[in-house]
Amino acid sequence: DHNASITLSNANLTAKCGAASDMGVRATDIQFTGKYYYEITFDVTEGGADTAVGIAFPGAARDTMGNTALGVFVCYKSGTYWLNGSSQGVLGTVAAGSVICVAIDFGNGTAWLRVNGGNWNNTVGADPATNTSGKNIAALCHAGAWPCATFNATNDQVTANFGGSAFAQAVPSGFTSGWPTASTNAPWLDPQSIQTIQN
Repeated sequence: DHNASITLSNANLTAKCGAASDMGVRATDIQFTGKYYYEITFDVTEGGADTAVGIAFPGAARDTMGNTALGVFVCYKSGTYWLNGSSQGVLGTVAAGSVICVAIDFGNGTAWLRVNGGNWNNTVGADPATNTSGKNIAALCHAGAWPCATFNATNDQVTANFGGSAFAQAVPSGFTSGWPTASTNAPWLDPQSIQTIQN
């Protein structure tokens, strides 16, 4: 799901911006439940102030989510990170080759970002494995989420690793390595839930 000015390559894992305007790309498969870890690399010295990577929720408008930060949890090329329109501070120094680590826990409604091997959410002691110091995404993730990238400068480029190759950093204990190619069931479509309602 990408703007027409974004070129996909490398088995659709690399996204390159082709115009100096706001645009976005989201992974094909949405997830609703579980715990997942993936990485997205800033391939070049990114030029766009709205160039960012992370997680998009259904409320995000694909081509303006980088400009508004609404409906997303992302790290910008500036090193700042934002959640649903609100700055969360500085995550770390981002340069060409920097890997943004992403961990999302649907069950607890929490998420974490870090630059390379830095502190999760730039907080000492934060740890997805123990659900410590995660950002609260409960109100956003109940309807699912996708990995995402946003751009607004020509030739900005990122590459995602959804588990098809070795990760740069360790996968948090208890988290699925990568992002599945099939979506998990939406909670409101879960057969057991339907049966419970019927009973």
